[in-house]
Amino acid sequence: MAQGLSVPAAAVWAILAALFLTLVLPLGAAAFLGVKKKISAMPFFVGVLGFFVSQMLLRIPLLTFLNTRDWYVRFASNPFISAVLIGGLTAGLFEETARLAGARLFCKNRLEWKDALSYGLGHGLCEAVLLVGMSYLNAAVLLNAGALESLSPELAKTVASQLSAFEPASVLLGAGERAPAVMFHIFASVLVFLGVRRGRAGGYWLAVLLHTALNGGAVLLARYGNIWVSEGFLWAFGVLMLCLLPRLKKAFLPPSPEGADDMAGSP
Repeated sequence: MAQGLSVPAAAVWAILAALFLTLVLPLGAAAFLGVKKKISAMPFFVGVLGFFVSQMLLRIPLLTFLNTRDWYVRFASNPFISAVLIGGLTAGLFEETARLAGARLFCKNRLEWKDALSYGLGHGLCEAVLLVGMSYLNAAVLLNAGALESLSPELAKTVASQLSAFEPASVLLGAGERAPAVMFHIFASVLVFLGVRRGRAGGYWLAVLLHTALNGGAVLLARYGNIWVSEGFLWAFGVLMLCLLPRLKKAFLPPSPEGADDMAGSP
């Protein structure tokens, strides 16, 4: 590596593993499921668009702007407000509203079980790639000797120091938590799509509440407990959502004709 700078091998391998988990694997899985027709293409890309618009174009720029305002900085200095209201509730409102708009505007004729799963996968995988995968891609590019050689000596030293600070356990934990996040996004998408099918707002508001609890709870547990407790909470939440999916699937099935069960049991 240029200028005698080096990054510990453990950090390098952790970054590469995280890059695989948050960029290569999600994109490969989406391509495989699309080719095998296990997911519906249109709801999947609507889900991608829903996350991109709600977070990358709206929420994140808005919060970045607000962070330049003194009144907002004072307001957000409260740990509970920062974790639950800003980190949790705003994410829930922006993302679930995008989910609702996607279901009503672009998928109004595609509200089946498979469509809800596809939307959730698109939304969740887009989050994994843009918020996590791309950051590790940048780190992996900077690990290349040529990339560091193109920097000034001072900047190259700073970059090498930052890369060396990557703790393998933290890197892998951050990458691994994308799995329960995708589980949640699938569950939330099913809730919202089911609500739109039935013409009720309950699914949307429940998804907002769960989103707030997930994000806010993880941040508070990391702050007042430790990262392992927070990660355990995320995985428990995600697995619970996954286990509840079969119950929701039944709600997408067409109702049985009246009296069909009695007729089936007749001699």
